[in-house]
Amino acid sequence: MPLFDAIDTRISRMSTTVAWVVLVTPSVSAIVVAVDGRGVLPWVGWIVALLVWIKARVLALSYLELCHAAPVFQRIVTAFSLVVPLALALVAWWER
Repeated sequence: MPLFDAIDTRISRMSTTVAWVVLVTPSVSAIVVAVDGRGVLPWVGWIVALLVWIKARVLALSYLELCHAAPVFQRIVTAFSLVVPLALALVAWWER
């Protein structure tokens, strides 16, 4: 997909500090959502799954430098980074 390719290219060019900030921000966001005080809302699971997916992409592209890897390794890491977010989304769907 062209949109995701453009985003992936921008993420892979980030400095380590910017990548670290991008990784910390979803973590803090997840804590804020979880501790909101209104109890667990039905859409929290979807937000957590999205935040996990974002963090997995940033890790794969910034720290593992996935853009420089062989295509087979790129597909393996991409599939592996989708396992947990998809499982979380499935659990969120069952919880509704």
